[in-house]
Amino acid sequence: MENPYQAPVSSDDPLNTASQGGDAESIRRAHIKHEAQVKSIGSLYWIGAIFTVIGLFAMPLNGRNAEDFAILSLFVCLVLLQIVIGTGLRRLKPWSRIAGIVLSGIGLLAFPVGTVINLIIILILASKKSGIIFSQDYRGVIAATPHVRYRTSKVVWLILGFFVFFVLAIAAVGFFSVFFAH
Repeated sequence: MENPYQAPVSSDDPLNTASQGGDAESIRRAHIKHEAQVKSIGSLYWIGAIFTVIGLFAMPLNGRNAEDFAILSLFVCLVLLQIVIGTGLRRLKPWSRIAGIVLSGIGLLAFPVGTVINLIIILILASKKSGIIFSQDYRGVIAATPHVRYRTSKVVWLILGFFVFFVLAIAAVGFFSVFFAH
């Protein structure tokens, strides 16, 4: 039975053709790169939460006045928010798309690098392809095509390896300078 209150569906909508027996695999392959970008944004929020926690340990708070407690509470809320939104984005939950746009809107204030990164995140999350991959119909496409995976290029893995090495080297220098400086 048709729903008389349902919005009209465009004939050029790829998800509509999938629900009418179209090729789910071709739809997934057409959107898999964007899906991977959104999931990467979720991972980026997790990494931001980790660095925020590390930053909390480095903050010189004595915890005795209301100002220190307010700052600590703000950062703890930020960490929890980043974890929740990051998890929602990794799982392609529709609410996380809006939450990610709002959080990135606030992140635009982190001039200059944060502004660029958060602008890119907003453009990705607000795009038409994001509207498709966060839809209920796309969940059916994902369920029908579990074998379709995004392959990260070797160049990206190499850059990521250098980045991890660089971060670990800085952490090691910081560790040794704190504990072995006399």
